[in-house]
Amino acid sequence: MQIGPLNRVNLNGQVNQETAELMQRLAATPQRSAASDALTQQSYDDLARLNAIEAREFDQAYLDREVIFLQQLVKSVDAFIRSTQNAELKILLVRSRPSFIFHLDQAHRLQLALERPGYPR
Repeated sequence: MQIGPLNRVNLNGQVNQETAELMQRLAATPQRSAASDALTQQSYDDLARLNAIEAREFDQAYLDREVIFLQQLVKSVDAFIRSTQNAELKILLVRSRPSFIFHLDQAHRLQLALERPGYPR
């Protein structure tokens, strides 16, 4: 079964809504942690590096960064699925994981397309 772009957008929006509702039901608020601080710093560093790259190299550098980020995200989600005790959170993580895998697959496909002869450089 293939999912069209509009359905993917709707699914992503639905997952975001369910996440917000679960956070509200659990009276949970996002907390800073060493992991979240490291991700924030990595994003700033990546943005600075991407801003310094010439346009021709930007596509490849951006996709390389996305693949690494999405691989880390899937790994983290897998760890949270194994370790969480909250059934609602576990269900939400399991339902969200295919979306992250889809985005990772698309980033890999774009990387391959950039490597093909004839791609404008």
